[in-house]
Amino acid sequence: MPPKPEAPKVTNRYYQRTAGTARPCFICFRESTTVLSTFNTTDFLYVCPGHLLDRGFATLLTPPSAPPSPASSGPSKEEIAKVIADYERKKSKGKDKDEDKKDKKEEPASAPFLTPSVPAAPPPPSHPVYELHRDYWALRQSEMKKRDNLVKAKAVSKDLPRVPASAFGAIVRPRPGPDGGGIV
Repeated sequence: MPPKPEAPKVTNRYYQRTAGTARPCFICFRESTTVLSTFNTTDFLYVCPGHLLDRGFATLLTPPSAPPSPASSGPSKEEIAKVIADYERKKSKGKDKDEDKKDKKEEPASAPFLTPSVPAAPPPPSHPVYELHRDYWALRQSEMKKRDNLVKAKAVSKDLPRVPASAFGAIVRPRPGPDGGGIV
């Protein structure tokens, strides 16, 4: 029998996110929309924002990054000037159809969108990353083990025989017939 694949190993790195619905906090059971979840959301827990400040609960590994500035994310001034010049040139030539046909034949198909000359760097993580204190991490691990064991138990129980439908202890015995022997 081939070995069954194990559940992916969960690391002690939780990303802070905001949920749409409020659920009870893992610690104090107050309603909260702040969620700590692993990268692939195999494990998550709702937590009050006040508990995230508690050093005994979790440690902030990376602070939230600032939103990108509009100057760095937009096209450069040179690219804007080039697009405007192309637009003005095409606008002035738009009246003469013959010149447009010649331009299309002379110029190879140009891309309608400008491609950036510098490859974009991957954006930094936008959510703050936390590491749970060892005691809370042990609680999360024990809960994950319980869930895994429950799933395994359900998988094994499908292969086991069913419980008899009759009540336990109710053994069907032959009744004596009217002449004192045999089955009626």
